[in-house]
Amino acid sequence: ELLGAHPGSSEPAFRRPLERILRATTNLEETISIFLLLAREESIRPTPGGCPLRTAAEQAVEAHQRLLEGKPVDVEIRVAADIRIDAPEQVLLIILGNLVSNAFQRIASGRVRIDGDEAGVAVRDTGPGIPPDLVGKVLERHARGPTSAGHGLGLSIVRTLCDRCGWDLEIASVEGEGTRASLRFRSSRAA
Repeated sequence: ELLGAHPGSSEPAFRRPLERILRATTNLEETISIFLLLAREESIRPTPGGCPLRTAAEQAVEAHQRLLEGKPVDVEIRVAADIRIDAPEQVLLIILGNLVSNAFQRIASGRVRIDGDEAGVAVRDTGPGIPPDLVGKVLERHARGPTSAGHGLGLSIVRTLCDRCGWDLEIASVEGEGTRASLRFRSSRAA
């Protein structure tokens, strides 16, 4: 915030490094939150009132929109505004954020669509897909695709959070056609 208020902070030479610092700080905060949540909670209890699924999907897209810069990708969210999921907002944001980030990172052009209802949510992309020999391994710790820049922890963490919520997570992919990451919720409701 202080750097953003500095005279000249709107100049491109200053703005780009500042944006990288802000992204790195946000990523670090998210990582710390994830590890604290995993360390504290053996199981994740339903949250009274629930979390709005559409809002969580919109926030996940907004948080990772920078990954689509310069890419001709259409993003569509098909989730009714009244769907609420009985889980802490932080958990849903971590899970959707990871799934959306993965889709945005891998796709060069095409479409990413988020479909959701009371029963579950799916993030689908028309990206390169996952090689058949890796599809069954992507939920394992340290599993990485050939073009992955990450550490192979994201989907493993997502799987752990889903297990603690009692949700089912499934990754389906056809190489050259795209990937679908689907969650099935244990319970939710329309507002």
